Amino acid sequence: MCTYISAIVPKSADVDRLSAVAASFNKDFRPFANASIQGQLSPGELLFLTTRGHCDCDSALGSGNRRRRKVADVDEERSKLAKKGWSKSKIERSLAQRMDQIQKREQDHNSELGKDLENWLGFLRNAVSNKDTPYIALLAHHYSGSLAAEQFTVSNRQVVEATKINQESIANMAEDVIYQVTAHA
Repeated sequence: MCTYISAIVPKSADVDRLSAVAASFNKDFRPFANASIQGQLSPGELLFLTTRGHCDCDSALGSGNRRRRKVADVDEERSKLAKKGWSKSKIERSLAQRMDQIQKREQDHNSELGKDLENWLGFLRNAVSNKDTPYIALLAHHYSGSLAAEQFTVSNRQVVEATKINQESIANMAEDVIYQVTAHA
């Protein structure tokens, strides 16, 4: 089905402020109920959905773990074009143009991912900038059915200080791992 990103905060967190912070970073912050997840949280933690829109499949969070689209196999393409009777120079021009197009799309895609990663970093750092929110955690999961009824096991909880998170660390977030960002170590 789709990937969704949840947020986890302690009950002491200022939920109204976090909702406003989320909105300022184009994120949602609405209560979310999933018994499977809630059963794996620490007592006194609240669960929210950050997804604004249909899903988070295009989110940059965890994007470093997804398979990159395959670049055309140049030798195979060269062989196909030669069988069609294309000259060597025409084949090489065509392949060079195609590779330029692929590279341009990759650059555009990477630029968009970078903007989304910076947006997530801003949200996380702002979320823990208030004494009422000592941490915020994120959990990404690819749901195969109902968000409320899906059962899965959280494999780990990693804790990192907000000053130490960066684009690379959140781009490499693994699915089903709780990433807890704290205000202080």
